[in-house]
Amino acid sequence: MKMKNNYPIKYGVIPIKEKSSRDYEEIVCYIVSKVYVVSQELRYDKDGKDQFVYKIVPPYRHYEFNNYERIEPVKMANGKFSFYIETNKVFDIKEVAEKEKDYLNSQLIFNKKVHSYSDDKQSALLEEAFNNTVLYYKKLEDLVEENTSDLVVNAPRISQHTIIKKDEVYKETDTSIYDIIYYIKDFDFKAYSLTEKEYDKLLKALKKGKSTEEFENDLLIVNNGINKVALVMDSDNYFYLHKGVIYDDKYDSLMFDINKCNVTYFTTETYNDILKSYPATHNNTIKLERKL
Repeated sequence: MKMKNNYPIKYGVIPIKEKSSRDYEEIVCYIVSKVYVVSQELRYDKDGKDQFVYKIVPPYRHYEFNNYERIEPVKMANGKFSFYIETNKVFDIKEVAEKEKDYLNSQLIFNKKVHSYSDDKQSALLEEAFNNTVLYYKKLEDLVEENTSDLVVNAPRISQHTIIKKDEVYKETDTSIYDIIYYIKDFDFKAYSLTEKEYDKLLKALKKGKSTEEFENDLLIVNNGINKVALVMDSDNYFYLHKGVIYDDKYDSLMFDINKCNVTYFTTETYNDILKSYPATHNNTIKLERKL
């Protein structure tokens, strides 16, 4: 199965931060989460202790009160990713990531005790409060795991090139159909789905200057640029995409006119690929019960 986010998926250990009494954020515990690995860099140390540093993007971020919203890796104009975290460890196996989480949590409570200069009674109360925090955020960890079945650790990455046709001129681009949906939502365009074999055949036909009409059969997307809504379809089904959210029939009254589309794309992505690449509306956000 091909997917929208063509980044490697791993498990990572994520710091959870809360505002302290002094109104600055501090790490209160760690959880395990699937993550998008958006970059990997080998950093050289003058002492010869070289190590890889990974930039990871968790699939959920805290945005208000006890609510967390589903996010995806987005590269900003400055070339940096929003909401990324740097780490020197990512994991293929959840249980191994959990051992690292337990270690980091044990180090965190140890340091809290050391810096609190507390007696045994205060130290026990501090540890009890910390353990309650860990249990509370374990619920978040479980909710994230439950709602990210679409993210498969170590799933194979597949080229997502597209062919664009504009003013009867064709060219292959390294832009995926998902980036086109996201970045070109203000324009009317249509897209056809091709098999890998058909895609290669189309490339060969273009090089020979042959007609390409035979490849415009399996209409996949018609985008309404005014309303920024994409109609995604196959022979039996359809849905709408607006701001990354899937709707079944909310935009049935809109006009989707393929004759208005001056730009055409060809992709090997299918209806099911696109359907499974966007989180269902019900898990765009998750809510954690209030912390006591």
